[in-house]
Amino acid sequence: MKKNRLYLFTDASYCQQTRAGGYAFIAKCDSFEVRFGTHFKNDCNGCFQAEMMSIINCLTYIKKHVTVSKAESIILYTDSEQAILHISNNSSHLGVMASRLIQDVKKEVGASKFTLKHISAHTGDKGRNARYNQWCDITAKKYMKYKKSLSL
Repeated sequence: MKKNRLYLFTDASYCQQTRAGGYAFIAKCDSFEVRFGTHFKNDCNGCFQAEMMSIINCLTYIKKHVTVSKAESIILYTDSEQAILHISNNSSHLGVMASRLIQDVKKEVGASKFTLKHISAHTGDKGRNARYNQWCDITAKKYMKYKKSLSL
């Protein structure tokens, strides 16, 4: 029997001049695929915060809206090595918040394993994971630009 895995892809885009940010994520398993993107309601304090909030918003969405009968594992892909480090080490308020959400999501979907994986961005790779990351990147950038236009 094939293992049911829940794959999450997240990305954020941030403008230093205006502090506008946007984010996007894809949640995918055997039975569904969800794609979502929007801008942050509040200004961001930097790229790291935007990336972390993208991950936190994705996990919150999964916790509230997604019903998976049983996912044996969850794999979250991000292009932010700093976010992976902070979540793995609980080394910031946002890292702790994401870690708690990870535990909630694992429990919600019955997963025994959660893996954070780094995905290289802007490599020109044509693989499936790279295409998901590229969609998140393009969508996050689109919503960041929209939010930026509101503050001009």
